[in-house]
Amino acid sequence: MSAISVLKQFDVIFWDFDGVIKKSNQIKIDALADVFSDSNNLENIIQHHIENQGVSRFEKIPLYLKMSNKTSSQKKIKEYLSMFSKNLIRSVVCSDWVEGAKMAINVLNDKNNIIVTGTPEDEIVVILKELKIDQNFSQIFGAPQKKTKVIKNYMLKTTKKSKAIMIGDSSEDLFAAKNNNIEFMLIRNKFNEHISDQLCDHVFTNFEE
Repeated sequence: MSAISVLKQFDVIFWDFDGVIKKSNQIKIDALADVFSDSNNLENIIQHHIENQGVSRFEKIPLYLKMSNKTSSQKKIKEYLSMFSKNLIRSVVCSDWVEGAKMAINVLNDKNNIIVTGTPEDEIVVILKELKIDQNFSQIFGAPQKKTKVIKNYMLKTTKKSKAIMIGDSSEDLFAAKNNNIEFMLIRNKFNEHISDQLCDHVFTNFEE
């Protein structure tokens, strides 16, 4: 059964963005490496980021400042967040699509599609508008809102018994799905080889499979 055929069985589809809709994971790794280029702990910072890709930069930047033996004052955190965000939106918009993602979004337009991403909410709104797919999503959630809480709140408020699934590519996405007792579809890539197939309900490398 294809990825799209699987997704057609669900009423509600929660979508991560990076690594699921756009191949923007490497762009953010490169941006992070640039921001912390003077850190003597860069290798561990990058490794932590790769293993926790679904976690918001609002949580990561303070941690990486500490790992770099830098002050983590609010002023410094704001400065590094700004450095990280600079030119990132355009790079993400211009990055390659995950194969079949745009087609899947259009084919599944009759579903209740919801974006749940670690990207800051104001940024993801701009990105989706730039990509002309914002109208395909009934709701858009980004950082600092937590994925687990967003899904929980939605499932509690929905007036009907909805069959839901989360599409993601990180441990954070898997955690959010399993903690809300909904199915999880992993989009496999080189950054999530540490996630076991056995933990996921469905595993695909793209939406053309």
